[in-house]
Amino acid sequence: IPARLYLSENLGESVLLNLHLGEHMVKARVGAFAGGQEGDVVPIAFDSEGIHLFDPDSGRRIPPE
Repeated sequence: IPARLYLSENLGESVLLNLHLGEHMVKARVGAFAGGQEGDVVPIAFDSEGIHLFDPDSGRRIPPE
């Protein structure tokens, strides 16, 4: 899935990526990141069992089904 890099934050043991995915901002914590600059398009893929979804109105986590 192509996403546009907004910001990357090096946390030491991992990197927090802030990505634009269409109209949505997505955050991903990754173990390693080759780097990139704001605006670069980076490919992303994910394991659906590791996803945490949140209700936009309440901010509460939506439990897995």
